Amino acid sequence: MNTRSGNAGGAGASRRGRVWLLLPAGLLALNLAIVAVTVTMAAGDRSVATEPDYYRKAMNFDEQARAREVSRRLGWKAAAEIGEVGGGVGGGGGGREVVVRLTDREGGPIAGAEVEVVMFAHVRSGDRRTVRLTERRERPGEYAGVAGVDRTGLWRVGVGASRGTDRFTEELEVRIPG
Repeated sequence: MNTRSGNAGGAGASRRGRVWLLLPAGLLALNLAIVAVTVTMAAGDRSVATEPDYYRKAMNFDEQARAREVSRRLGWKAAAEIGEVGGGVGGGGGGREVVVRLTDREGGPIAGAEVEVVMFAHVRSGDRRTVRLTERRERPGEYAGVAGVDRTGLWRVGVGASRGTDRFTEELEVRIPG
């Protein structure tokens, strides 16, 4: 009798032992699944992004600080606006007109510059658009182009302009109402 009850208890204990052995393995598998889902979601989310080429920019911080100082001493100012869908410059296809006005220290127009903007919506910082703007003949100092802007809200617009040896950069924030 004693032997029989010992075997029955051994089988139950063996099953309980297996449960305790499988519990850590199950928890580890659950943890791996959660990590996989988290990494997939983070990697696929365009609203989360690092600054492009951030390491090179960090290594050249002093050079960038000098360039900002040169832009400041130059005295140029930039103003940007993003127009309605299909705005005046060949629009259509969800494009919006991007207009940048460059002025000098006295408020006069800066004509004959090469202007480019890099822009992104704050909610999608990983989705950047680069647009080369052309000067409007009828309005010196006003540069325009079409960008594939698909959302309203707050946009960061980095303006880069050059004329001869003069180089100018400025970061602007533009709100697209909607």
